[in-house]
Amino acid sequence: GNLQTKSTDSYSGQVQRLSFDAGLTHITSEMYWQLEPTEEGTRVSWGLRGDQNFKEKLSFTLRGQEMDELFRPILIRDLETLESQIRTKMEAYSIQVNGVTRYGGGFYMYTTAATRLSEVPQRGAEMLERVHAFMEENEISINGNPFLIYHERDLDNGTAIISAAIPTPSQVVPPAGSSVLNGYLPSQRVVKTTLRGNHKNSYQAWEEGHRYIQENDLSLELQGEAFEIFITDPLEEINPALWVTEIYLPIEE
Repeated sequence: GNLQTKSTDSYSGQVQRLSFDAGLTHITSEMYWQLEPTEEGTRVSWGLRGDQNFKEKLSFTLRGQEMDELFRPILIRDLETLESQIRTKMEAYSIQVNGVTRYGGGFYMYTTAATRLSEVPQRGAEMLERVHAFMEENEISINGNPFLIYHERDLDNGTAIISAAIPTPSQVVPPAGSSVLNGYLPSQRVVKTTLRGNHKNSYQAWEEGHRYIQENDLSLELQGEAFEIFITDPLEEINPALWVTEIYLPIEE
C-alpha cells in the first residue's frame, strides 16, 4: 500500500490518504492526525475514517478480523513510540566549555532569596517574573538577557542564596521599601561554559567548568560570585532541548 499527505498544518495536524491491498479489493481510507494543546502538553490523536463498501467488508470478514481490530493496536503502539521518541529528544543536552573570557559587567535590577538547589529553576523563574514586572511598571529599560547570581552554593546541604537579575543600561534608584533593587556586576575574568538543554543538567555544566579550571592551573576568584545567563526564554521556546544557558565562573586575574 501507500500513504499520501493531502494537507498539513504544523499546529493542528494533517490529513493523509491510505491505500492498501486487502485481498479481494483495494481499500482507500482517510488517515488523520489531530494536535490539541493542553495544560500537560499536546494531545495527539491518530485515526482512520471512511465508509466501507460491500467488497471491503467481505474482505475483512474472510480475514476474520475487522478493520478497526487490525489498525487499533498499530495506532496505539506507534503513538506510544512517538511519545517515547519525543521525550528522548526533549531530554537531549550538550555541554561545551568555551574557556577563559572577560565578562563586561553592568547594572541590573534584582531580587534575592534563599532556596534549595533542586528548586532553583522554578524559584529563579518566579523571581525573574517579579523583577520583569517591576521594570515594566516603572518603565525601566532592559539591556540584555536575564541571569542568576549565586551568592552561596552549598552542595553538601543542597541549598543556595541567589539573586534573579535583569540588566539595565544605567544605575536606577528604586522606590523606598522596594523588594527589587539595583546592583552592579563588575568586569571580570571568567571561565565560560555553555549548556544546551534543560536547566536541570546545569550541575554537570558547573562540574565541567570547575574541571577546566583545575586542569588548566587556574584559580577561582574567592570573592567572586558565579552567575548563569539565560540566552533562551523558556516561555518562548517550549522545547527544553533548545534552551541555551551560559555559566560564568570568576577566576583570578
